Amino acid sequence: MKKTSRDSSFLSGVFRIFKSSPARGTMKTAQKARERVLEKHSRQSASERELPYRAAEIVVQKSACEAVMGLTGTRFLMDEVPHIPVPDCTSRKCTCTYLRHEDRRNKFGNRRAEFSKLTNAYAVIGNSERRAVSGGRRFDDVPQMQQI
Repeated sequence: MKKTSRDSSFLSGVFRIFKSSPARGTMKTAQKARERVLEKHSRQSASERELPYRAAEIVVQKSACEAVMGLTGTRFLMDEVPHIPVPDCTSRKCTCTYLRHEDRRNKFGNRRAEFSKLTNAYAVIGNSERRAVSGGRRFDDVPQMQQI
């Protein structure tokens, strides 16, 4: 193939483009894109905003070590959940898993002290228990308005 002056000027132009530094506009665009990505990762997700008390508990298997047995049934906020395997784990292969919950509170649990003096005093003087077990002050506990 015979080289012409036109081909050499074309190649030199291509090499000049790749050797030159990027334009200022390109640098600013890349920097803005990087800032958007960092901002996106630092924001809370929708589920974190709506469910601030999401929790998890450790579910143990039959062969669980004693270090985890003490944590069985305890719900931890998502930021406070211990890593599995726990530092004192004696098992060769940890089979523990996490169970996630929307709320740290137990929906069916009664958090009132069953055997406290005030709780029993009301019933001792002959009054019946009028409180109903409730899930707390959540939207689903509020009675729905009846339509006329």
